[in-house]
Amino acid sequence: MLDWKLKLASVFSFLCVYVVDATAARIPACAAETMRYDNWQTYNSASSQFTVKYPTGWNVVSDPKTGRIDISDATGAELSILPFSLDSQLTSQQALGIFGALLHSFAPSESWSNPQVVNATTVRSVHSDDKFKSSAVCVFTYGAKGTDGKFCIAKMPANASENSSNMFAAMMTSLRFNGSNSAQPQTPQAGSLPPTPFMGYQTFTDPNEHAFSCEVPVGWKIEGGLARASSIDARPWVKATSPDNLIVAFIGDDKIPPYSMPTATGMQLGFGVGAKYGGGEVRNYVPARRYVEQYVRNSLKGFISNIQVVEAYDHPDVAAAINGTVGATKSEAASIKFTGMYKDIPAVGYYLASTKATVAYGTGMWWVSLLAGELSPADRSQGGLSVILHMIQTFKMDPVWKNQSVANAGEVSRQYTAQSQAVSNSIMSRYWSQQAANDANHAAYWGRQAAQDHAANNFSDYIRGTQTVQDPSTGSQYKVNYGPQYHWIDNSGNYAGTNYSAPGPEWRQLMNVP
Repeated sequence: MLDWKLKLASVFSFLCVYVVDATAARIPACAAETMRYDNWQTYNSASSQFTVKYPTGWNVVSDPKTGRIDISDATGAELSILPFSLDSQLTSQQALGIFGALLHSFAPSESWSNPQVVNATTVRSVHSDDKFKSSAVCVFTYGAKGTDGKFCIAKMPANASENSSNMFAAMMTSLRFNGSNSAQPQTPQAGSLPPTPFMGYQTFTDPNEHAFSCEVPVGWKIEGGLARASSIDARPWVKATSPDNLIVAFIGDDKIPPYSMPTATGMQLGFGVGAKYGGGEVRNYVPARRYVEQYVRNSLKGFISNIQVVEAYDHPDVAAAINGTVGATKSEAASIKFTGMYKDIPAVGYYLASTKATVAYGTGMWWVSLLAGELSPADRSQGGLSVILHMIQTFKMDPVWKNQSVANAGEVSRQYTAQSQAVSNSIMSRYWSQQAANDANHAAYWGRQAAQDHAANNFSDYIRGTQTVQDPSTGSQYKVNYGPQYHWIDNSGNYAGTNYSAPGPEWRQLMNVP
């Protein structure tokens, strides 16, 4: 196994080229070597694995438990180094995942370039904006007992002078391994887990009908698409699972049907609770708060034990925006935070559901108009929340598909769009962000997440509720998405929704069921 000094040397030489000037202007090779250390101080703590020379006025902090060292000054310039060890050999994809996870942990609010493989043992990424230029490097060393890694990230002001650049490079090259503290970095404590890989987001597009898209984590397992139980029952869903199978975030569930409420006549005909009817299922209406807990317990049984709901909230404003204000006898939204155990790992989940019911003339139907959530180990619930929030923010229906689809032809009204945007912002700033802050005082972290809400209005295209319409010629009823002012059907059973006149002379209007 290579000596720690050699591994550091490879990191520092690389950083001196890329960190100090993000435009790739190389610092002279002798600059760091000839930099004078007059009035510099030396950091040398018995608990640290490093010694380093740094200018007066800079601050050095070392964590003896992890071996991490952070060096910073008042201008925002900063150098951080973290050694780590893993018990297994990593594939190149896993190495990229570890690098991405560390990068996101150290600097989650910065837009980094896609990780670049420099050689078989080195990965790097760069960032530059009008205030700072940064570079991150991870060096891996593979041995018979596993993998050792050194993660380094350096940041300095964008307008730093050449002398400042030389000083920064000299400080990096002055770092020395402390031979008296040559023990390996402490391994995770029993029951703890290595970081979940995260390398940013990429766009997932519905593979079935190109009906929708949303941004999902790079390198994660992504499942989903538009499922059709019938020509007018479209169910979009998407699920993201981290490479270590520890974090799951989802929007929608294609297995949830529309529900018909039981009636005396239906029960006499054999359509009691649990029976399949009209493409759906007969079931008594379940309020959103009770439904979301039932869903958690039913879907996670066999995986998560000792499930306990620790917080619950009703969201009438969310329900109004999701389900609309017309034709709904019942309209509710609720969210819960729950805990449990996955084997010996404490788990935390946040789920949100909205339900809507329409009752008229002694019969009724109801739907789950929104279902979303995340489940993760307790020590990374903030990461899971950031993923589901980003997925929700970037979820959008394809406009071409909306204009052609049997179940999603109409455009949502401007008023409803504004309401739904408010719902998305409410979920981020008032509920889930608050929960994450309560968990571990991560208010600043969630503030950064909220600042990235560049597509909250896309959420409105997905969280529309449903309503029932009836063909006056046949008496047949259909479930369609709320939004279009008019609903139409032709002799072939094709559906369209518009905010104006019929699509053609062969189309007849469907009437809203009160």
